[in-house]
Amino acid sequence: IGDNNIAEIGGYNFSGCFSLEAIKVSDKNPSYTSRSLDGTECNAIITKASPRTLLVSSSNTVIPDDVTSIASDAFRGRSGISSIYIPSSVNNIKYGAFVSCPNLNKIKVDDKNSTYTSKDSNRNECNVIVGKSNHELIVGSNNTVIPDGVTSIASDAFAGSGIASVNIPSSVTDIEDSAFENCFAIENIEIDENNTTYTSQCNGVECDAIISRNGNTLLLGCKNTLLLNPVKTIFVRAFKGCVGLTSIKIPSGIEEIYNEAFAGCYNLITVDLTDFSSSPLPSLIDEEYGKAFEDNNGDLKFYVASGMAAVFKAAEGWKDYNPDHFTESPVPIIY
Repeated sequence: IGDNNIAEIGGYNFSGCFSLEAIKVSDKNPSYTSRSLDGTECNAIITKASPRTLLVSSSNTVIPDDVTSIASDAFRGRSGISSIYIPSSVNNIKYGAFVSCPNLNKIKVDDKNSTYTSKDSNRNECNVIVGKSNHELIVGSNNTVIPDGVTSIASDAFAGSGIASVNIPSSVTDIEDSAFENCFAIENIEIDENNTTYTSQCNGVECDAIISRNGNTLLLGCKNTLLLNPVKTIFVRAFKGCVGLTSIKIPSGIEEIYNEAFAGCYNLITVDLTDFSSSPLPSLIDEEYGKAFEDNNGDLKFYVASGMAAVFKAAEGWKDYNPDHFTESPVPIIY
């Protein structure tokens, strides 16, 4: 970054720079710097004005101990980052600051930080950033163990991470939309049986999903999810970015499928709808904001019961899909 006074810089402007390794700001730039107050190069773009805010990172960023804020999208898309250290000075981390860091394995917050912690109540490191006062998990990693005592998981907390196993303790009562969006590697989801807000079970069977007890809504699925009664709704972006999902059976108890529920499931080729032998069909909700099966494999097939292809092709929402995707052929057995 040169001498000129650039009006505004945001992390999102650099979000596609997955291999960005170094950042240098001219010492003559009046608004931004890449140095700490002691002059050390940090490979980041930081505001000179107070509060000192880290706006843009690189794979080699070292957060200096004079930065107080980390902006939204500051670390977005940094696939080269494997660990991060939050110094004691940081008291404001915006939501989405670490979105799409698929190789982030380790998170450590300085023990003297009065706002955030990376430890549980037993002082065990959990590779996570949690607010000390509100018990909100705002940033997770591939190796996060969600501490008991966390009450909420923020929007984008794990978005785009490489986490494979999710275990929700009984203390969690609020999981924000997009908290686990585009978590392509999730294979297992389990919720403490004493959690009164969420469950991962359907009639005693583990389903590898996050399901709200109030409303029987599936909020998060993965490649191994079983959709069983009494689930009634598949919520917004529930499976989004689940590239390991190749097939899914949607039982007759499903009444609603929300927008982008299966968006970006590039390997999904089999959707079994054969339980619907008559109307009503599951409603596709808010499709104007993105189709439920958007950006999927071109070989995607909707397998429907005998005599139901014409019904699906004429139904609201379903009629917007390529009619060639609907077939009354037997559902293939996938081993």
